[in-house]
Amino acid sequence: MQKRVYVRSWKALFNNLLLLLPDIVYTIFSIFVAIFFGYTSGIVQFITSNIGLNIGDVINLFTDFLRQNIFKIIVSVIGFIIVTFFVGVGRDVIKYVMMKEVVEDKKISLKKAWNEKKKFYLHVVRLKVKLFFIYAVVSLIFGMLVSFLGLNDEGGYNIAVLSILLVLMFFAILFLHIIFMFRYAIMFRKEYDSNKTIKESLNLFKNKFVKVMLVFLILLLTWIVGGIFSVYVSSLPLFGAFFSILIGLILSLWIDLYLFYSYEAKI
Repeated sequence: MQKRVYVRSWKALFNNLLLLLPDIVYTIFSIFVAIFFGYTSGIVQFITSNIGLNIGDVINLFTDFLRQNIFKIIVSVIGFIIVTFFVGVGRDVIKYVMMKEVVEDKKISLKKAWNEKKKFYLHVVRLKVKLFFIYAVVSLIFGMLVSFLGLNDEGGYNIAVLSILLVLMFFAILFLHIIFMFRYAIMFRKEYDSNKTIKESLNLFKNKFVKVMLVFLILLLTWIVGGIFSVYVSSLPLFGAFFSILIGLILSLWIDLYLFYSYEAKI
């Protein structure tokens, strides 16, 4: 089953390259937004005016720069996060609506995806916010455990306990990621709101644990192979960096498409 889904998802991707457009546009938009806020905060000017200095001088100058411009930098970072978040949600909705059409063997349409944006937009925003708080609570719990259990009698950190807690935190976050990795396939295929999507994700993980883990391992192995290839391509002259970014976009898009097809096949 997974072999058929794997092959089908790659074929569907290369037969529907229009799916790449939302990610490409969003990437270009994010670069321009980053440059804009980089200028408003003064970071771009700082970088261009200190090219060629040794690392020690740059660190000292940057420390002074941060002290003098901390407010502008914080405002710029917050502005960048807010703008890219809400535009990114629009990108996600358009992309997943088209992905839904692909899985249903329909002809994809940017116009149709744009028109359906309103139906899913707030659902995606709420889902992202709720999952953020779930991840934040788990991280906070481990942070508190580090504060209480990671300190030794001298007031320093117990490296052994700290290492164990950090490893456990990593696996807890990874565990959450696996539980919710079908969230967009569920939301867009069944047209669920955020609460139903979270509930269905938990039920899917509980009832199809082995198959969910198999999907995750397939995604992980493909991502590792693709990542190695992307690093190799990035070292090539001329357009190596460009093709490396393109490979990353293709790989990310395939992962979503594979999850849609896996969910459609009941995993």
